[in-house]
Amino acid sequence: MKKNKKISDRINKKLYWVNGSHVDETITYNQYTIDTAVIAPTTESPEIKQAILQQSVNSIKQTKTTMEHKVDFLMKHYTSVCPDVRSRVNAATSELFDVTSEVYEFTSLHVIDNMGQPIATGPGPGLPAPFRAAATYFRIKLRLVPRLCSLQTDIGIDPKKFPPSSNRAVYLPVPRVQNQIDVSITRQMVTDQARHKKIIAAMVALGEEFSMRAATRDGEPDNKAYEKWSKQQIAKTQFQALEQALMATYVGLQQGMETPNQQLAKLNMIRYEGGTMMYDSVATLFGRIATILNGFNHENPPPTNLSDLAGVAFQAFTQEIKDVVAEHLETGAAGPLLMDYPSNLT
Repeated sequence: MKKNKKISDRINKKLYWVNGSHVDETITYNQYTIDTAVIAPTTESPEIKQAILQQSVNSIKQTKTTMEHKVDFLMKHYTSVCPDVRSRVNAATSELFDVTSEVYEFTSLHVIDNMGQPIATGPGPGLPAPFRAAATYFRIKLRLVPRLCSLQTDIGIDPKKFPPSSNRAVYLPVPRVQNQIDVSITRQMVTDQARHKKIIAAMVALGEEFSMRAATRDGEPDNKAYEKWSKQQIAKTQFQALEQALMATYVGLQQGMETPNQQLAKLNMIRYEGGTMMYDSVATLFGRIATILNGFNHENPPPTNLSDLAGVAFQAFTQEIKDVVAEHLETGAAGPLLMDYPSNLT
C-alpha cells in the first residue's frame, strides 16, 4: 500500500515539477492567454512552491495588459489554494484609496486661474478679492508613498517592501460661491503646506464633489487621466502586496527554509528523484541555478555573501565534464588548475 502511494505521489508530482523545474500550463483570464507554472499542492516543499510562485509572478508581469488585470490574474490563479489572499491585500492597501490618508502628501500647492497661471496671494492677512474671483483650480504636487501604509504584521505583508513613491501634478476645482472661491478656503490652507489637506475637509463640509484631475496631452485637467494614474499606482502596490501574501500563505513562512547558498551547494548533475537516478544536462543544471536566483532583483537583492556561481556550476558537474573543463582552461603562471574550484580564485 505504501509502495503504491509513493508511485502515485511521484506521478502526481510530474504534473507540476519535472527534472528540477516547474511545468507550464496555458490559462486564459479575461480573454488573455498566459503560459505559467502549474500550482503545486500546499503540502509540497517550500523551495518548490517558492520557485513555482516566482515563475507565476514573472510570467504574469510580462503579460501585455494593465496592472489591474495582472493583479486579478495572479489572485485568481492562486485563489484555490489561498482563498483569503484577496482580503489580506485589501487590508494592507486600503489607505491607497483615501487621498486624506498619510500615504498621500501635498508637497506643494498653487491656486491658478482659468488660463493656468498662478495667482499671487498678496501680503495678507486674508485672500484678496481679485484672488478669490480669479481662482479656478488648486494645482497640487501630489506624492503617493505606498511604504507609509500601516504595518499589519498578522497578514504577512510588510509595506516597507512596497514600490517607491510616485509624484503627479494634479488639479482640483476650487469650490466657488457667487463667482468666487468660498470663504471656507483660508489663506493658511493655501500657503501653509501642513494645512493644504484641510482643503479637502472644507470641500466635503460644503458638499462639493471631490474630483482630482491630471493634465492630458493637450494640457487640460481631466479626471480620467488622474484615475488612470491612480489605478496604475495602486495596482502596482497591490501586486507587490499579493506576492508577499502568497509567500506567507502558499509558500509558508520562511523560517527553516534553506538559504540560497545552501540550495546552490546541493546542486548536482547526478541526482535522485522519487528513488530514480537522473542525469541533468548542463542546460538543465543552469536552469536550476536560475530558478534559485529567480526572485532577486534591484528591490530584493541577493545576499552579499552569495556563492561564486561559476564555482557552484563546476562543483555540480560530473567528473567527466570537470575533466573536459579542466582541459580547456589555461593553467597560467600560478600553476595547474585545482579541482577544488575555490582554490583557483586565490
